[in-house]
Amino acid sequence: MKTGRLLLPTILFICLCTPLAIAQSSEEYEELPVERRHYSFEELGASHPLTLSGAGGSMALSFGVRGDELVTSARIRITYTYSPSLLPGLSHIKVLLNDEVLATLPMPQQEAGTPATQEIALDPRFLADFNNLRFEMVGHYKEECDDPLHSSLWAQISNRSQLLLEVQQIQQLADLAHFPEPFFDARDLQRLDLPFIFTTEASHQTLAAAAELASWFGIEAAWRGARFPTLINALPKRYGVVFATNEQLPDFLSKHPPASAPTIAVINHPQNPRGKLLLILGRHEADLRTAVHALVLGQAVFSGTAVEVSDFTPLTKRQPYDAPSWVRLDRPMKLGELVENRNQLQVSGHQPGAIHIDLRIPDDLFTWRSKGIPLNLKYRYSAPRVEDESRLTVKLNDQFLTAFNLKKEGWGSIGKGGAIPLLGELFDDTNELLLPSFGMRSRNQLQFQFAFGYHQSGGCGNHEIDNMHAAIDDDSQIDFTGYPHYAALPNLRFFANSGYPFTRLADQSETIAIIASQPTPEEITTLLTLAGRLGESTGYPATRLSVAPPAATGELQDKEILIIGSRAARPLMEQWGINPTAELGKLGTISTATLTVTPQYDWFGFETTPEPAPAARITARPGGPLAAMVAFESPVTANRSVVALMSNTPDNLPKLLAVLEDPEAVSAMHGSVAFIRGGKVASSDTTLVGQTYFVGEISHWSQIKFFFSRHPLLLIFLTVAATLVVAFALWRALKNVARRRMEVGEKTP
Repeated sequence: MKTGRLLLPTILFICLCTPLAIAQSSEEYEELPVERRHYSFEELGASHPLTLSGAGGSMALSFGVRGDELVTSARIRITYTYSPSLLPGLSHIKVLLNDEVLATLPMPQQEAGTPATQEIALDPRFLADFNNLRFEMVGHYKEECDDPLHSSLWAQISNRSQLLLEVQQIQQLADLAHFPEPFFDARDLQRLDLPFIFTTEASHQTLAAAAELASWFGIEAAWRGARFPTLINALPKRYGVVFATNEQLPDFLSKHPPASAPTIAVINHPQNPRGKLLLILGRHEADLRTAVHALVLGQAVFSGTAVEVSDFTPLTKRQPYDAPSWVRLDRPMKLGELVENRNQLQVSGHQPGAIHIDLRIPDDLFTWRSKGIPLNLKYRYSAPRVEDESRLTVKLNDQFLTAFNLKKEGWGSIGKGGAIPLLGELFDDTNELLLPSFGMRSRNQLQFQFAFGYHQSGGCGNHEIDNMHAAIDDDSQIDFTGYPHYAALPNLRFFANSGYPFTRLADQSETIAIIASQPTPEEITTLLTLAGRLGESTGYPATRLSVAPPAATGELQDKEILIIGSRAARPLMEQWGINPTAELGKLGTISTATLTVTPQYDWFGFETTPEPAPAARITARPGGPLAAMVAFESPVTANRSVVALMSNTPDNLPKLLAVLEDPEAVSAMHGSVAFIRGGKVASSDTTLVGQTYFVGEISHWSQIKFFFSRHPLLLIFLTVAATLVVAFALWRALKNVARRRMEVGEKTP
């Protein structure tokens, strides 16, 4: 009886308290900060407007949702234009999210042919980690018997349309099993901005470890790009990487237990419950490099909140030009090796999208005057009903190369019998498909575009539309073997595009980065971000990169030298006696060479040898920010390179990083010097007085041909001279023969 009396008040108390607890929990949930994200369709991968052709035209975009975020609202704001011939009652565009139809875009007649904007809400419940947003057109221009592939059936969605998300941050468990999340999330479309935290006295050995880890994150970030802002003894807003030893701990880790071995740990942010810190800990600086080695090369076996590295065996030194992201140069490479998934080599539909294959090659690959790059191409496709209107188009870097008709056999091979005519090769009897070498650069893209005709016999119901499929065989091969390495330097475009010559060795074993003895946060940020770019270019972390102060001149022998900041550049350049560059370090003096022509030889006394004395010099003090990149041959070791990044103020160095992320600005770089002012690039080949130098080796015969290609007038002069010498020799020989005949005739009775 007592139990029953006690039970009733207890139930009433629970019933009264439960709604209060739920309301309080809901209140806390609503108090979470909401972040609004806007992505244009161009940022989602649509480099051009989405064109929907035919009655069933379809185009798709992909986007991801970070694992540490909850999407509370999702919308798309679409700007689209459609054909005036479409019937509004029968035509519309379906909007699908992960194959679920969420809405349709109407096509009223009064708005036909002009841009229309429509906003559609996406149900967050249909969102996944990776999402597919697809648009399908249902089009009719007649109520009956219309042609499903008629030219009047079209619609275009602007790539300036937007995906609008509202997200809330959520807390994740501190566990290395999820690494690299949450510090890098492959589902994130934005540039990686990951702060690196140091104590007030970060040694150069610690900076080398940080640069190696930054290069690994650069590989993971890939096309997104990566920045690594530097904090000194301060906490980031949410995520960050901390480098600390037992003797040098930041204040917020003062109570953390000392490390007994190289340690990698993840902890909760001391001030942000939804943040995390990745700790790289050690007894001394050498332990930090060991911990980073283990992290970038063996993170697959990590789990828990902390891992101690008990043993690490260094790998053998990598060989030149063996970067994982580059095309193999020692053997033909299959196209299937150049894509992440073989599904990337397949398409479907009558007018499918192009198949894209990326090709990265070294900047110094010497393909001058070669016949072309052999491509043994195999492909399969659904047998077309109309051969005359079905073809495969091949492009290189968006430049048309050739096209082949598709036969009814359903397969093809262009390893035999086809060729792309090159200059001088129009009449060459070749049986290989050759990609023009002059169209190659460090980053290339092969594009294969299938297009199928269809059978139209007239009358209602006689339009036979098959579901067409096509694929590039992953056994197709491209062959870059046999080409030597030879390039003229300095060339800042090489450095801006692929990091050459520092990326010649993927592990950076022959690269040394020079930074001030007590670097500023901006200088450290520049070093780390450049390391991330080098890693992205090669696909391999900088496990052997060295970092040293300007005083370590003994370590510069046989090294490619990367100088970070004017404070590091000025003492070295003054020591090397490079006066124009030393004054350029102040970014106030510009010198112009007396004679800018710098050929290798002066055979005929034409006074074409380089004149190092400047003809004019202008000294000024810029009132605004000014930065520069300078490249020249290393004064320490011949045929080695120096690239220096400088600015008139240390906090202006990040402007160089912004320029390197801008393709248009990179395309404006060339020669030995590039000035950056106001976000614009001004390059010059004559600002730095010095000679062009050549790296690599080619045969003597190739050197002769290459030299005369750069001096055609000299070649003409020598040809004329040789012709005259030969003619004179023949004339004398014939004259002697005639004289002997005359003598023989006189002696004859």
